[in-house]
Amino acid sequence: MLCFEPASLRFISTGSQTITLTNREPVPLRVVDVVPIGRQGQTVSGYEIESKKCLRVLDAGQQCTFTIRASLIALQTRETMQLNVFYDDPITGSRRAARFTTACGGR
Repeated sequence: MLCFEPASLRFISTGSQTITLTNREPVPLRVVDVVPIGRQGQTVSGYEIESKKCLRVLDAGQQCTFTIRASLIALQTRETMQLNVFYDDPITGSRRAARFTTACGGR
């Protein structure tokens, strides 16, 4: 399980938000993608996600941070964005969506 907070964002002005991603599994996981999804399950526009630092193997317990920036387009749609983080499952070798959890950092 990959842990990150917050799982959903809604910007009220242009700007950025930093997200911390934590590998809560006892094995390394390869993070392969971070995608903004809207309420209708489709990719939303107007957001720029700088996730290159996190698109790599995270060892057990390791963290990385990435930044999401909202443009005027994102504000005009008034969309609440849900983050989908994908990783390669070490058991099946297939791409899987991480489950959001609020248990980041032992909380």
